[in-house]
Amino acid sequence: MNVRIELMGYFHIIADGRLYDNVASKSRRGTRLIRYLILQRGRNVSSQRLIRELSSGTRYDNPENAMKTLVSRTRALLNEISSGLGGCIASANGGYFWQSLPGVEVDVLEIMDILDQLHADPPFEVRAALTEQLLDKYLGELEDEYWLHREYLEAIYAYVVQLKTNEAYNKIIDVCKRALTIDEADEQLHIFLMEALTSLNRSNEALSEYRHVARQSQQYFGTELSDDMKA
Repeated sequence: MNVRIELMGYFHIIADGRLYDNVASKSRRGTRLIRYLILQRGRNVSSQRLIRELSSGTRYDNPENAMKTLVSRTRALLNEISSGLGGCIASANGGYFWQSLPGVEVDVLEIMDILDQLHADPPFEVRAALTEQLLDKYLGELEDEYWLHREYLEAIYAYVVQLKTNEAYNKIIDVCKRALTIDEADEQLHIFLMEALTSLNRSNEALSEYRHVARQSQQYFGTELSDDMKA
């Protein structure tokens, strides 16, 4: 089995080199089930909790049977993509959990693992390697999961602060530009970028960046720049 499940940006599955980007259209509730279980990172979730989380206000005469049917159909959908892939939705003690079988990769789990390692405050060389991996893998947003977005930004900030200590301004520019493709409106990334440009005596570029941010802030958000940005 050679399968990669990607939730960041939009949901799709790549199996043996073939892209399956219609999973959500085939079963929106099945996609929500997969996503929810993946985000629990192996924790067993009771049927009752899954019913509450996934029902969206829908009432069923027999919720337990409705959940069993959803799980069965979702497993079947995954097995159509790759034989045995449905086994990633496992059951135990009246609940369900996600287990990534051998040969199965999930982008958001990789990202969360990187963030866990960064939380341990590793040495700079390790932090640099992990943050570069994070930039490579974080290619879109996970809808309704703003906590993950915040953790991503905090990891980038911490890396840039250490790069500033090493006066690695060219690297800061590269990192900030890559991170801004994910969150173009993040003020702190723009500040880091302008500071790095200024430190390299590229003041015209820094001023151009400032004017761009000012126009963007006024045009899209109708707000003035913060005092930190103006400073």
